[in-house]
Amino acid sequence: MKRSLLIILVVPLILFGQFAKKGISGAKFLNVGIGTRAVGMAEAFSAVGDNAEAVYWNPAGSSNTLGTSIFMDRVNHWADIGINSISITQSVGFAGVFGFFYSGLSSGEMEKTTAQQPQGTNFYFDYNAFQSGISYSRFLTDRFSFGVNLKMVREDYPDEEMNSHDATCFAMDVGGYYKTTFRDLRIGIVMQDFGPDVTPSGRHPDWADGNIVSQDEEFAPYPLPITFRGGVAFSIYTTEQIEALLAFDLIHPSDNLERYAIGTEVTILDILKLRTGYQLGGGIDDHVNAFNFGLGISQSTTSGKFEFGYSYTYGNKMPAIHRVSLLMGL
Repeated sequence: MKRSLLIILVVPLILFGQFAKKGISGAKFLNVGIGTRAVGMAEAFSAVGDNAEAVYWNPAGSSNTLGTSIFMDRVNHWADIGINSISITQSVGFAGVFGFFYSGLSSGEMEKTTAQQPQGTNFYFDYNAFQSGISYSRFLTDRFSFGVNLKMVREDYPDEEMNSHDATCFAMDVGGYYKTTFRDLRIGIVMQDFGPDVTPSGRHPDWADGNIVSQDEEFAPYPLPITFRGGVAFSIYTTEQIEALLAFDLIHPSDNLERYAIGTEVTILDILKLRTGYQLGGGIDDHVNAFNFGLGISQSTTSGKFEFGYSYTYGNKMPAIHRVSLLMGL
């Protein structure tokens, strides 16, 4: 079982060509990183996540959940775009860990433009999209776990008649997580957003040379932005007061070049957590999203542990991206 899963997840990494196929995928909101810990480490996270936050990166990692884990996250993106997310995982002992998650994006108000009115039409609309689903993970041996997310993905495009041209489909994430005995070394691998091509509902006008030539054209289907991730994480320094974690990830999107992420997390007195990371490789134009840092402040109580997190993503010519999160659990 373990060998078959690794073959299924690794072979596509080898077969995909080493060239960028930009602009071929829709539902790109699925590529926006969720979680201050993960993004603070520059997304070197496929072998790191071990609670409800892991659902968005490698569902197999949530198999480490003890009791209940609740994760909430807010992303303030460019141009007033906002993403709100929540995930909950619950351990049920030998049966594994079950979870639920939701992540929704709102564009804020935008003005429609056309070829004839490039300065605006005085019609304002919101683009909205979300993913929502259930998660399950379980240790198949004392060291290897398997996880899967089953989810619905939807995008909504309203028009001036307030008709919603929605695009809806079902997709899945599947991942594996393996613990070794060497320096707490962990290995994670995951395939995200695997699903069928999506065709928006309704019809649209067709333009040629700045004029409408047809009012009744069907929308063309588009694929989801499938992403393959694989990585390792291990402790590089451990004392009673300080613990340092180092992680590496290879990220292979279906619509861009491979990139590489390196991230680190230093925990001080199990209270303050300092994180930083860097991405390099293809697809990082002008080093957007290359440098990240974050912090977490954790507090244990009689009812469990609470952690507030913040992360910052460097935008270079674009505005920086800020995230805040709250994690509650045992």
